[in-house]
Amino acid sequence: MNTVGDMAREEILLDGLVDLVSLSAVNWKVRQQLPLASLSEIQNETLEVVRFLIEEGLFELGRRSGEDDRFVAWDEPPDVSMQRVHDAYVTHHDDQLRWAHRFWLKLTPKGEQLALSTVNGRHVAQAVEEQLREIRAFSDGGRD
Repeated sequence: MNTVGDMAREEILLDGLVDLVSLSAVNWKVRQQLPLASLSEIQNETLEVVRFLIEEGLFELGRRSGEDDRFVAWDEPPDVSMQRVHDAYVTHHDDQLRWAHRFWLKLTPKGEQLALSTVNGRHVAQAVEEQLREIRAFSDGGRD
């Protein structure tokens, strides 16, 4: 059986195939896996999941910026990034504006490769591709 962190990481990898993943989403995934856990336990597990994902090179940690909301990765050691996340997420947890959508994870090529190596990952990628085809067809005025 998978550990809580393994299950949350797997779901986050799949989410990363679709879009950027917020710290809020990671927190939610962990909370779903640990419904009876204390806030401290959820925070510790959430931080461990984020640390694992960035240290293993599966995701980059950063922020959204600009009018187009593009992802900007932080160019700093993981310990510095994790301290920044900890300060906002743990120290100021009650102020969700400080952390919920301030920290973002972007899937790396290594993370994408791992996600696509699973049956669920291939299904997600196929569904995303189908949606993109539909959007393109709609944008082209229904022309194929």
